[in-house]
Amino acid sequence: MNRKKLLTVCISVWCITITLSAAPMMDSRVRKVPVDITERIFIDPEETLPKLVSCLTAGMKETRPKVKVLHDWICDNIAYDTDIFNDYTLVPRQSYIEVLKKRAAICAGYANLFAAMCYYAKIECITISGWSKGFGYRGYLKDESDHAWNAVKINGKWSLIDVTWDAGFVDYSNYVKSYSTQWFMKSGGQFIYSHLPKEDDKQFISKIKTKEEFIDEPYIEPVFFEHGLALGERMPHYTNEVTDDTSFELKLSDTAVRLDSTLRRKDGSGAVHDAVWNERNGNKFTIYCDVPDRGRCEVNVYVYNPGFKFIPHVLPDDSFRRIAAEVRDLAKTQKIAEEDAKVLLDSYYQSPDLECSNWYYKEDLFDKARINTVKKVLAMTDYGLEDSERVLSFDIEAEEGYAGYGEGWRFPKVYIEFSNIKNLHLIESPTGSVNKGSTVKVVVESREFSGFAWGVDHDYITKFAKTDVKNVYEAEIVVPEEGKVLNIYGTRDGKKYFSYWYYQIE
Repeated sequence: MNRKKLLTVCISVWCITITLSAAPMMDSRVRKVPVDITERIFIDPEETLPKLVSCLTAGMKETRPKVKVLHDWICDNIAYDTDIFNDYTLVPRQSYIEVLKKRAAICAGYANLFAAMCYYAKIECITISGWSKGFGYRGYLKDESDHAWNAVKINGKWSLIDVTWDAGFVDYSNYVKSYSTQWFMKSGGQFIYSHLPKEDDKQFISKIKTKEEFIDEPYIEPVFFEHGLALGERMPHYTNEVTDDTSFELKLSDTAVRLDSTLRRKDGSGAVHDAVWNERNGNKFTIYCDVPDRGRCEVNVYVYNPGFKFIPHVLPDDSFRRIAAEVRDLAKTQKIAEEDAKVLLDSYYQSPDLECSNWYYKEDLFDKARINTVKKVLAMTDYGLEDSERVLSFDIEAEEGYAGYGEGWRFPKVYIEFSNIKNLHLIESPTGSVNKGSTVKVVVESREFSGFAWGVDHDYITKFAKTDVKNVYEAEIVVPEEGKVLNIYGTRDGKKYFSYWYYQIE
């Protein structure tokens, strides 16, 4: 895709990643442990742990639910040790006893505690050391391994578990509780794009991956495979050099899956808007991307889950303040109860870290009333709820000799309905910005639509002409002197037109 045509979380041993899971449910037994055990487990862990495990797994016959309740109890009770995260010299031994006494751990401590609980539950479990593509990964492996996770054996088959990544994540120096089952009971094939064991036989896959292959491949989360996705012929590597016509492909076994992608700078300065364009044709999803300069950026690919609504766990200060103002207005106009407004506002706390002004959600999966209230109120704001989860990410940077596309919109902007389009291809198109008084040509191919049209600021609509080529439509557009955006519309029935993408008028 060139400017004129569209052609066809880990630092050393401390690993945290942000993951959204599809409405995970924590085992209710986690909160039904007798008070005396709950109190004693953090005072005298060596004596009390067998009692805790016995209580959690009582009456269970199958191994998998036992593994799940042990995983869930750790996620609910053990925080990530941010003291160590912020000062490497503080690394202590990470025995399960020390972890329980402090109620905090790094990855080795999470893995050791999980292995100890499995031991008392008579579940075959091992701890695996290796490398990960978590927070802080820079596209190469350090000499020493930097992460730890577990594997359990059920009916002769090994499954992998990363309790650390399922418990929550670290934002700046703040631990954010964020329960997930994204890294629970996964296959070796699902883990190998993010976790590389020191010992090859702990990969649990038929074709062993080398360090070089692990470094070269993009970061893929297990949910990528669960949605029936696969890498295409033009697959991304972990780091990719791009020019202004670079694209990557994914394959979809289920064409009902909705995908999107975004670009952000690796230096933490935020998103790069309008630098990614997505197209779907049949079972192929193509990502066109570019960089504004020679800085490194990260492409993140998401799957929409419209059936699930996720409460955002991190909100920038300006976003939270906008939400808070909206919520107070809703309460004043009696569109929501004042009590509901208070519940939402009290469900977030601001970072105590002076270098960070983010607000964090106080997660408690067992407070169903609060969860439902927060979801109800957030849904009424402009911010809304999260409805997507990341499945894939990779880095891009300018190829030598290419300075980047510069300023302005690199690609057109899309409306949310665009992600529903399954067969659309821009054969020819301007970049994201068009000049007043200029003439631009847009050529579109689509089997899904019966026609296209264009308009400025929704004031009027001019239809595209059908070409001699089947399913191809084109328009020579003289950009008006007045107006802010040039909208492109599509129609499936020849009667109702809806706007799907637009260009900035300069």
